[in-house]
Amino acid sequence: MTLPNASEIIASGGVIATHTVANKEYQTVVLADVEGHIVGSRPDYLLWFPPGANAANRVLGDLFNTGTVPIRVRGIWIIPTMTAITGATIEWAAHRTTSAGTGGTAVTPATLDSAAVAWPSGATARAGATGGAAVSNLLFNVYTLNEETNAGFTGIPYQNQLPQLGDRVCEVVLRQNEGLSVRQTAIANAVGLTGLMLLATFDN
Repeated sequence: MTLPNASEIIASGGVIATHTVANKEYQTVVLADVEGHIVGSRPDYLLWFPPGANAANRVLGDLFNTGTVPIRVRGIWIIPTMTAITGATIEWAAHRTTSAGTGGTAVTPATLDSAAVAWPSGATARAGATGGAAVSNLLFNVYTLNEETNAGFTGIPYQNQLPQLGDRVCEVVLRQNEGLSVRQTAIANAVGLTGLMLLATFDN
């Protein structure tokens, strides 16, 4: 990490930061994103939804926002375990939702910086919800083969399902009374266990 090593006073009396490279002094700037936040200043949180037995229509996890602060999901990882099974293809679906999940197990977001501000109280998450999480519209489907002997199987947990386009951070924005769920579709496959991880931030 490198910080500016000097500052200069401009004609109006304001102070600008500078940094010297190869005996030349350059002005330093801080970048802002499209919402006006300094790039990299918003806290990141991981939401871990523990693996459960695969079953038709099982909700891996859901995240729902009742608050007024937008929640931004920037990473979705579907994570099967290495349980020895005779694998099969599974179809997953990511949906927007209009209600919070019920039942299952509450998930507490883990901050990646212990000094970060608290996660918004209006945003709740559940693993294996058995009710609620009413579907609004389909965002996309994902297809996996949960056969632990398959050469491509071990790459599945490391594949963010949200596309990255150059320096564009693709994200699912959850505004008030909007949610996101990832679930197995009605195509039945009851072998193996699968978990879910989300990376999220919010406007503060």
